[in-house]
Amino acid sequence: MYGSSESVVGELSEAAGLNGRLFMATKVWVSGRDQGIAQMSESFSRFRRKKMDLMQIHNLVDWKVHLPTLREWKKEGRIRYIGIAHYTPSAFGTMEQIPRHRLPQRKVLPLLRTSPSVRVRPWERQGEGSSRNGLASWA
Repeated sequence: MYGSSESVVGELSEAAGLNGRLFMATKVWVSGRDQGIAQMSESFSRFRRKKMDLMQIHNLVDWKVHLPTLREWKKEGRIRYIGIAHYTPSAFGTMEQIPRHRLPQRKVLPLLRTSPSVRVRPWERQGEGSSRNGLASWA
């Protein structure tokens, strides 16, 4: 999806001695359990990491299939955080339901609380479920 960016980041960060100190995040966007495992494993290799800080399911592609793998890898310590990413407001209803499918963590990463890239808040459409800090009540 992003060309050689994972390899470039992995190579440069390792050469600079920074790899272990950087917050590394990537996405899985293929269908199928085995294909997802292969894609995520390749990302680990390209980033030159044994542990990924954030693994996101991109555009909800096969999320019900990938979620158990991500939970297992989190439990094993291979990933720190599980995330979901989508750009279309029509998908936000589904995204809001995913924490109810027993995601290991139910909070938005502190990084995202202040990020200017988090602008659309579907739970504020009707004013229900939002907290004082602008996050959904489940966050």
